[in-house]
Amino acid sequence: MKRTLLLLTLFISIFIVGCGGSGGGKAQPSVFLGNYDGTWTWTDTSVGTAVIEVQTNGDFAGEFVNTTFSLNGTFHGHLNDDGTFEGALTLSGNEFEGAGQFVLSEDKSSLTGSFTRQSTTWTFDFSRILN
Repeated sequence: MKRTLLLLTLFISIFIVGCGGSGGGKAQPSVFLGNYDGTWTWTDTSVGTAVIEVQTNGDFAGEFVNTTFSLNGTFHGHLNDDGTFEGALTLSGNEFEGAGQFVLSEDKSSLTGSFTRQSTTWTFDFSRILN
C-alpha cells in the first residue's frame, strides 16, 4: 500500500513538472527587434534614406526620403521570423502594397532586403541603431 501510494505520488509529481513550463508564457520577441537606418534604391534608379523600427511582435513602421525627387513617405507591415514580410509604402497619398524579404546579419548589426510590388523592386541596406 505504501509503495503504491509512493509510486502514485511520484507519477503525479512527474506529470505536474512535465506539464508546467510553456503554458501561458510570452512569445519570444522578433529576432529583428530594434531600430535601423540606412539607404534604399528603386528599380528606376531613385535612391534615398530610411529609418525603420521593428516591434517585439514583428510589426514594423518607418519613414523614407526619396533624395532623387525630394519626396517623403512612410512604410509599415509585419515581419515574420524567417525574414519574409508583407507591407505597404505610402507616397504622395498613394499606398503601394507588396511583399519582400529581409536578412539579418549574423552579428545582428545590419539588415538587408527588398520589397516588390508588381515589377518594381526597392532594395534596402540598414544598420542597427544602438540605443
